[in-house]
Amino acid sequence: LGGDSNGTGSPNWSVPGKFGGAGIAFDGTDGKFLLSTGLPQDEQAVTLSFWVYPESSDFHLFSLTGTAPAMSISLRNQRPVFSLDGLGQQSLPGTAVDEFWAKGYLPLNQWSHLALTFDLGERMVRFYLDGQLDNESSFSSNQLFPLSQAFRLGPQDGTEATATIGKVDDFRVYEAALSGSEISRLFGGGSGDFYQRTIEVTQISGYQSPEKVTVRFLQDGFPVSVDGFDSADYSPVTNGSGSAPSMIAPGVYELELTPTNPAVP
Repeated sequence: LGGDSNGTGSPNWSVPGKFGGAGIAFDGTDGKFLLSTGLPQDEQAVTLSFWVYPESSDFHLFSLTGTAPAMSISLRNQRPVFSLDGLGQQSLPGTAVDEFWAKGYLPLNQWSHLALTFDLGERMVRFYLDGQLDNESSFSSNQLFPLSQAFRLGPQDGTEATATIGKVDDFRVYEAALSGSEISRLFGGGSGDFYQRTIEVTQISGYQSPEKVTVRFLQDGFPVSVDGFDSADYSPVTNGSGSAPSMIAPGVYELELTPTNPAVP
């Protein structure tokens, strides 16, 4: 869904957030939340995407403000759980039929990416943690995802507020159930998808001559094609020589470095 709405409410703004500016901070105090009036309509397919920095093992992340249907996403003992009245999940025996649990846990005191996809056409709900599929379940419900109601980031009341300490940044709603590769790009190797470009240089462990080196040109954690990468880009080589780089995939190159004196590591 388009737009860049910051919603209303009285959250604490923590500087910096995950990405440069400010994220929303929850400090255990009641009344700290960010409220949206909702979307124009309920959705057949949707993705909710968050960057979360939990400092408490329980964390009330997202919920509807209306009374029916009750819907929320939270952490319980660091484990994400999606609750929706009437969901009827069918793949996780031993858990409530209106709750869908992740398998993994979000570590405390560090940023993690959490995404939930809901697809009424497939009748499938999925959790992704740090860009990877974590768990999925079929469900029997025939209701649309109820985002036409007002919803909030943060706790509903004082009891939930006391349990919720940490930060949230870059919350997004997509009018589609994104694919695994699309979710992975949102995670971007931990850097998000804000077109951050980096160069990753690795070498085979253990001493050998010549030394084989792999160079990856990355955008948001994924290899990206570059033009004109050659030996002049890493010359001069001190106490040795380098081969011309060979492209093994778009944005990924291999080269060899040979020391002048192989006896000196």
